[in-house]
Amino acid sequence: MRHHETGVTLIELMIVLLISALLTAAIYAAFISQQKSYAIQTGVTDMQQNARAALTLMERDLRMAGFCVGDTVNVVDYWGNNVPNAITITDNTSPTPDQITVVYAAQQVSTVTNIVGNTVTLDSGGDQFDTGDDNRQYIAFETERTVYTITGINDNDLTLNSSPPVHLADLRPTETPSGAQAYLIKAITYQVDLTKTPPTLERVDSTDTIDPDPDDLWDDIAGYVTNLQAAWVDTNNTLLQVTLTSTFADPEGTARTREHQAVIDIRNSGL
Repeated sequence: MRHHETGVTLIELMIVLLISALLTAAIYAAFISQQKSYAIQTGVTDMQQNARAALTLMERDLRMAGFCVGDTVNVVDYWGNNVPNAITITDNTSPTPDQITVVYAAQQVSTVTNIVGNTVTLDSGGDQFDTGDDNRQYIAFETERTVYTITGINDNDLTLNSSPPVHLADLRPTETPSGAQAYLIKAITYQVDLTKTPPTLERVDSTDTIDPDPDDLWDDIAGYVTNLQAAWVDTNNTLLQVTLTSTFADPEGTARTREHQAVIDIRNSGL
């Protein structure tokens, strides 16, 4: 007995192939769209997280402004520029990013054991200071609001530009060592480098070592930061508003811009 069998015609096969191709193209287009969306969301999320972390670091430094040094500091920054106040804002006129330099007692080093004239003896830690270039090393002591420039170092004996109060040597008569705590003072600068790819928020302090390539000395705080603006929001200069602008270009070249802002209470005094 002969069975009648039918097959697929060429036209039917071409229709099936066409439908399959259309489905494959649609799936691929959806995949590409999802990939682009994922890349955009990941990029924007990373950009925002970096900016928030950078702003948190800046807030920490700025809240410490003036600690143990007072409002008028008269130190120099990494480049040797004079920094007259605990917070100095270099306004480069919007939209050009501003530059912020903050000065405070950044690191407790040791304790004073003796004072003779302008020579201060520490119980330890003299090697943490280095007069370096341009005498950019500074020290301050508890109970005072004065910055002293270190002009010479001999072991734990530090020669200062002027004589501190002698009583600092025995501030705690019942303790050993008995004197005031000594602090290393830093002038910390934040700025945006628009020449980097991506643009980057940077942080450097006055105690960094001089090097032929100063770019190697910067701590890159956050990428994609395109602007930094700072302004006092009160007449007493106790509230500082800081705004970071970040921009991320998605795979299609569209700029995704976000702003992060904080109003910082300067704890130690009005500046």
